[in-house]
Amino acid sequence: MKKILLVLLLVILTANPIYAEETKENPDDGLVANTPTDVVTGEKIENPIVISQTNYEILLSESLQINYSLNVETEAAVTFTSSDPSVATVTAKGYVNTLSTGNTVITVSIEIDGVTHQKNLNVRVFTYEGKVEFQFNAIRLNRDSSYKLEYTLTNDKISNSDIIWASSNPKVATVENGVVKGLTLGKTIINATVGKNTSSIEVNVIAPLVEIKFNPIEVSVTVDSSVEIPSLIYVPFDSTGIEEPVYTTENTDIIKIEGNKVVGLKTGVATVTATIDKITTTLKVNVEAHTDANGAQIASVNGVKDNNSMVFSLKNLLSGSASKYAVELSVDDLKKAISENLDIVIKIPNLSSDMRRIQEIIVPIEELGQESVQFKTIKVMSDNINMSYTYVFSESLDKNIDIALTMNKANSKSKFYNQVDGLTYELVLNADSMPENTKVSIPTKELDMQNTQIQFIYSINNNVVDANPQSVTVVNDHLEFDVTGNQYLIASKALSNSNDNTAIIVLAGVLGVVLLGAGVVYIKRMKIKQV
Repeated sequence: MKKILLVLLLVILTANPIYAEETKENPDDGLVANTPTDVVTGEKIENPIVISQTNYEILLSESLQINYSLNVETEAAVTFTSSDPSVATVTAKGYVNTLSTGNTVITVSIEIDGVTHQKNLNVRVFTYEGKVEFQFNAIRLNRDSSYKLEYTLTNDKISNSDIIWASSNPKVATVENGVVKGLTLGKTIINATVGKNTSSIEVNVIAPLVEIKFNPIEVSVTVDSSVEIPSLIYVPFDSTGIEEPVYTTENTDIIKIEGNKVVGLKTGVATVTATIDKITTTLKVNVEAHTDANGAQIASVNGVKDNNSMVFSLKNLLSGSASKYAVELSVDDLKKAISENLDIVIKIPNLSSDMRRIQEIIVPIEELGQESVQFKTIKVMSDNINMSYTYVFSESLDKNIDIALTMNKANSKSKFYNQVDGLTYELVLNADSMPENTKVSIPTKELDMQNTQIQFIYSINNNVVDANPQSVTVVNDHLEFDVTGNQYLIASKALSNSNDNTAIIVLAGVLGVVLLGAGVVYIKRMKIKQV
């Protein structure tokens, strides 16, 4: 009996190492208690994971779905791992995504009854040699717009899907499948990578100019003056790459453009056009005449030499629409008259009526560049020579003078008409600018007077008639008297009640009479040089 027990014990002791050795060499030999078995046949299974292909070569940018099956009905979770996730990653469902060229091992694992079973797949990610060649080195892209980049591939085996796109500044522009979208103003570099080869293109996102406007859209300028061309408003306000505007005008007879200024040439309405890269806008320019404090249009009149005279004609000027004119004779033509010893003549179409529209006629002595100028006479006459008057100077002129003069017959509307006995004229001029001993000479035919008849020249100061008139005799068909004041009555007989020093108030609104030289004369002060 003891021998039998000893034999059994020996058998048991020698059985364990045999079991361990066989399991180590062949774990699926059926001796392992937890080795899975086929549920149908009952046979032990070496590995429950079945994969038909364990070696793969995949193009970069392509993907792979691992196909596998399990030879067990036991519920178990299958896991997937990549030995080099920088080359390729794998999802929980066995989907392999390639990231770069190289090799990685995808491991499929399952655990059944505490035993882990695995199968390895060798994956090689590769790409064909080649690169992207862009048509341009750089492009400009409008903000909020998209553009498909133009390029070629150097290898026919490369496809668009092999290209990896990237933007260095995705806040400026993004790229997807070669289509760039501009987001904000700025610059970014778009990279296209095929394998180890990267090509780049510079993308500048811009805001193109859409519209321009003048601000303001209308300006005014006077003749012979200039005005700055207004600034432009750009739409959109942050437009990029704006060029300098080009200014043009078709109204070259009314204005001229000098740099960034408009110069008025003559009265009228003109247009300035600004152009930037075929985008245009217009500016309305109103050219107005110079006016003085009383609203009279200031105008310069040129002279024309006629025999021994320098003739200044106001005909063209008076064809204008202004109600009042302040006239100034051309300095250059006056200088020419002085150098050639020419007489000064001013011609007015109709002296009696047109003088109502002339506030002043300035002879700009102070601008001649001389201390004083000697003119013997300055004559003002109608074009038809039917009417005229002449200033006679005994002294040199050293300041600007106003030679405008109005003369009208006294009528029943005059407040002093009852004191008038016979033909009487009312006369207004500007004596304040005249040198001493200046006289006015008027043809008697304009006064309906006889040559031998004595005339009484009454000076009016502050609307009061002086009781002591000048007594003047007509000589050589002209009435000539001293210029001592601005207003006069010329009468063929002494005024009644004039000797009692009674004030005679002169009609303020005498037709055509304007008080000249009341602080509004266009006079400039300069030192004049002696001729």
